[in-house]
Amino acid sequence: MDATVTHLDGSIEWRRVKFAGAETDENSSAATELARSVAASDRAGVKYTLWIEDVIRRNPILLANWRRAIAWLAAAREHSLAPYQVELGRKLRAEGSLTLGQIELLFGEASFALYAAAVFRELQRGTYVSNLHEAQLSRATFVQIP
Repeated sequence: MDATVTHLDGSIEWRRVKFAGAETDENSSAATELARSVAASDRAGVKYTLWIEDVIRRNPILLANWRRAIAWLAAAREHSLAPYQVELGRKLRAEGSLTLGQIELLFGEASFALYAAAVFRELQRGTYVSNLHEAQLSRATFVQIP
């Protein structure tokens, strides 16, 4: 597995990223490995998600947005994001969803960079969902708990 994601509801997801190609041939070793992984996830009671690199690369908006998000995370690397994640989670549970612009208004311009980094960290973990795959990262980008 490339990642194990534990969602807020307690469900677990195993994620794997692969190069495209071998999975389409039923007799290939990659197809056999995929079948074993799916069977193992079923036995373990977890969701198995296979992400194909070509599909990921076909979404230039998502790639551009994550390049920007990673820059925010890198800038915040010397700060603990935990208190921002906790406060943000509390507000999201109360509101249902927020835009980055609303987060800036709620928590102030001075600490917005750390709240934005907290958002991106939680998106990486699968705790939140957003429209990063659909629209350019902006103050209108929404975040919500799935």
